[in-house]
Amino acid sequence: MSSRSANPIHRRWKPARLAPLLIVAGLVLMAGCDDDDSPEFVDVTPPAIPNGVFSITGDQAVFLTWNPNREDDLAGYRVWVNEDLSETFDELAVLAPFEEGVYQDNGTPEDVSDDFLRFEDFPLVNGVFYSYAVSAFDDAGNESDLSFELVIDVPRPEGEAVVFFRDADATRAGFDFSDGVSQGQAFDDASTDVYFERDGQGVPFLVVPNDRVRVQDFGFVGFDVASFAPATGYSATGRVEAIPGHTYIFRIAQGPGDFGADDNYAKFEILDMTADDAGIFWGYQEVDGERELRPAGDRPDTDGVPTEGGAR
Repeated sequence: MSSRSANPIHRRWKPARLAPLLIVAGLVLMAGCDDDDSPEFVDVTPPAIPNGVFSITGDQAVFLTWNPNREDDLAGYRVWVNEDLSETFDELAVLAPFEEGVYQDNGTPEDVSDDFLRFEDFPLVNGVFYSYAVSAFDDAGNESDLSFELVIDVPRPEGEAVVFFRDADATRAGFDFSDGVSQGQAFDDASTDVYFERDGQGVPFLVVPNDRVRVQDFGFVGFDVASFAPATGYSATGRVEAIPGHTYIFRIAQGPGDFGADDNYAKFEILDMTADDAGIFWGYQEVDGERELRPAGDRPDTDGVPTEGGAR
C-alpha cells in the first residue's frame, strides 16, 4: 500500500513526477526538431482534480460520492484514506472510470449531467474517525492532486426496529438509541429516549422525556439526506406528530437538563405504521458531541443548548 502526504489545510498531494516529465518532454521536443523529423507529443497534463467528494456515514461503513471526470483519456481514480487524521493518506482502492457498482448514471442513461460515483469503505470500526480523498489518473500515467474537500467521517450503528403505540403495548412503546432493541421497551423506562402514543383523536405522536432529549421533525428528506444534527430548531413541547416517511433528529443529553458539547445525536425514519406499531430505521452516533452524518465541509458548531422553538 502506497501513501501520500497532504497539506494539513487542503489535504492535497502534488505529483512529484510531474517536473521530470516536463524536462523529458522538452528534451524529446528539442531532439525531434531537425529538418527530417516532426516533434513528438508527450502528454504531461494530468486530469482535473475530482470534485464534489462527499461522505455518508453508515454502520461500520462510509459511503463516498463524487462527480465524474470528463477527460477522453481518463484511466481511473484512486481513493485514499487517512485513519489517524495526520497528513498522510494511504491508497485504499483503484477504480476504473465506469466500474460496475461504482459509476452511477442516476437512472438517466441519456443524461450524463447527473451521473456520480459511489464507493463503499467497509468494514470499519464504529466510533473511529476516517478521512478520505480522491485523485484521477489518465492513460499516460499523469495523476491529479488529491481532491480539495475535507471529508472526515465517523461510522455509527444503525438498524431497524418495531415500536408499539403506548395504548397498544406500553411495555414496547419506547426506544433507547444506545441499546437499539428491535421490539421497543417500556415507554416509562429510565433509558427510553422516545416513545409512540396517540392523542384522543387517534393522531400518532413521538414523545421524548423533555428534560433529557430533544426532537426535531426533518420532514420527507430521507434517512441519508438528514446529514447532520443541528443545535437549534427542536420542539418546545417534546412532542411532534409521527408521520410515515418523515425523518426525525434527536439530541440526547448526558443527564436531565444537562445539554452541552458532549451530547449524543440520533435519528430515525418512520418506514411504516399499522394499527398497533411503527417500523423505524434508526442511527445513533456513539461519539460524544459528534453530529452523526456530516457532508464534506466545515463541521457545524457543537456548542450551545438546544433553542426552544417549533419543530422544523
